[in-house]
Amino acid sequence: MTLICSACGAGLTPGALKCSNCGLPLVASAIAVPTPQKQPFLSGLQWALLLGGGFVIFLYAMAHISAKQDRDTRAQLISELQSGELSTPAGFQSHCGAPKSVFKSKIGDLLDYGNVMVSFTPTVNFRRHVDAAGLPEGMAIGENWAFDQLNCKP
Repeated sequence: MTLICSACGAGLTPGALKCSNCGLPLVASAIAVPTPQKQPFLSGLQWALLLGGGFVIFLYAMAHISAKQDRDTRAQLISELQSGELSTPAGFQSHCGAPKSVFKSKIGDLLDYGNVMVSFTPTVNFRRHVDAAGLPEGMAIGENWAFDQLNCKP
C-alpha cells in the first residue's frame, strides 16, 4: 500500500514524520475500522427458497411413486384377470370385496359395485351402471376404467 502526501501528492516513505517533497508534517489520525463479520451461509430468503423447493420436489416424487404403485396394481389385477384367477364371482370378490348387490339378468349374474357392474359370462365383463330404461345391464366399459373405480387389491 502506497501512502501519498495530501498537500503535494508525493509518495511518502513508511515511518517518515514529514513529506520529503513539501515538508508538511504528517499527523496520524485514528480511523474506526469495522471488524469483519462472518456472513451467514444462506440468507433467510435463500433458506425459504431452498426449503420450499425441497418440499415441492418431495411432493413431486411422492406423486410419481403413488402413480407407479397404482399402475403396477392395475397391471397385476389385469394379469390375474387374464390368467383366470378373477374369472369367478368368488375369486373376484376375494380381491375386490363384496358387491352392494347381486342380481340376475339375461347376461347372467351381475355383481353390482355401484358405478361398476361385473358379469361372468364365459369371461369377466365390466359394465357401467346406467340409469336408463333401455340399458338395464349397463353399458360395456374397459377393464382399466373399471379397476380405477373399484377398490381391488392384488
